[in-house]
Amino acid sequence: MRVFFSCATEDQAVCDRIEKFLFEEEAGGKQTVVEFDHSPATFTSEIDKLIRRSDCALAIISEHSFRSAPVQSEFSLLGLHKIANPEWPVFPIRLDKSAVPSYFEQLQVTDLSDDFEARLEELQARMFELPHSEELVEEEHRGAPSKSRKAVTETARRSTKADTKREAANIDHRTSQVNALKTTLRSGRLTLVCGAGLSVEAGIPVWNDLLLKLLEKMMEKLARAHSLDVAKLTAVKFQKYAGTSSLILGKYLKNFLKDDFPNEVRDVLYQSKPTTCKLIEGVVQLSRPQRDGHALDSIINFNFDCLIEEQLEASGIPAKAIFSESISHGSNTLPVYHVHGFLPRTGEIPHESALVFAEDAYHTQFLDAFSWSNLIQLNKLTQNVCLFIGVSLNDPNMRRLLDVAWRKNPNKELGHYMIKKRPSGTDEVVCKISQVLEEQDANTLGLNVIWIDDYEEITEILSDLAS
Repeated sequence: MRVFFSCATEDQAVCDRIEKFLFEEEAGGKQTVVEFDHSPATFTSEIDKLIRRSDCALAIISEHSFRSAPVQSEFSLLGLHKIANPEWPVFPIRLDKSAVPSYFEQLQVTDLSDDFEARLEELQARMFELPHSEELVEEEHRGAPSKSRKAVTETARRSTKADTKREAANIDHRTSQVNALKTTLRSGRLTLVCGAGLSVEAGIPVWNDLLLKLLEKMMEKLARAHSLDVAKLTAVKFQKYAGTSSLILGKYLKNFLKDDFPNEVRDVLYQSKPTTCKLIEGVVQLSRPQRDGHALDSIINFNFDCLIEEQLEASGIPAKAIFSESISHGSNTLPVYHVHGFLPRTGEIPHESALVFAEDAYHTQFLDAFSWSNLIQLNKLTQNVCLFIGVSLNDPNMRRLLDVAWRKNPNKELGHYMIKKRPSGTDEVVCKISQVLEEQDANTLGLNVIWIDDYEEITEILSDLAS
């Protein structure tokens, strides 16, 4: 039997115990010879070759494995190989209460944090039911009928029967994640990080729609000011002809609209008279003071709008929009940090509210490590647990801040959480591969992923947290 063993260097001692228990003792009354691959390779292609020639794999999950880039790379390769070869066995072994990657959670996890030897005995029984590669080669060479196929089918049947036992024995992955967030909320250390996905249902235009409507305004002004015939040139066509990124188009708009730019953005932002939606109501519910603990620490909002503040005020929850270092808040007031700028629905637009909209603004934010918005985000990322809602990981500045916070984390624990919709489509294999890669990317930035199949589930998660 060839076994691929993936573990962090810090876990080597306990892994040696596992290896000795599983393979140096007699299994089923028969001495078993095992060839171990301990992943000495440094290149992905070499590791992949080791995995491909193995009969099975042991993935050792611990707090150390999440601190190790090589182990994380091996985990993702195991996940991808499992997708391509569903019957190939991977045995996740958890040494502590570390989170299990979602691409392993469908497998039966051996939890050694409870009764080390008994759990290993159960694992040993499952492992030695496997057909070995030597048997497969020998049977194929002899032209023997499909004994190996029968063995594989039998293994799959036992695996199916084990599903019920696994579901009863293991804590549901999402439930454990929500419970961890509940504990953090009650300790007063939970920060919500809200992105564009939060207020779309309420009627706030998505980024591209906002750009197109502003482009229409710019073209109308150009036509009037310079007697240009651009009536037939729609904003969509202009965007296509320009062939530039949304950030560069934002710079065109800002340069042309000049002092009118903030007001024009506000007009488009609130054009449909947006108020609230289920997701914002879920945020409000979570923001209520806890009966048996502290309240939500803070909200970081990447959106310009004031919908959260309006609904918090309507619910009698003291809150304050903060968009510059000169604004403070009381101890009983929930701060809502608008790190990309703030546009109130009515009244004068504060001159301190610089909108991070165009290319130059993003460059400024990225280059100024000591900017107010960067310091606020770093403070919450290093001192609190952050739950990301409606946020993508496409913003380079956000990625940089997450990476800095991760590097500064002495324990290298996956301390933050991100709610993310599971990839879906007609090609199931591509969707599974995407999920592995996306989760791996989030993990390298210190984020646990709470996977959902429908956006409606976000409200359910928030409600569960608030209960």
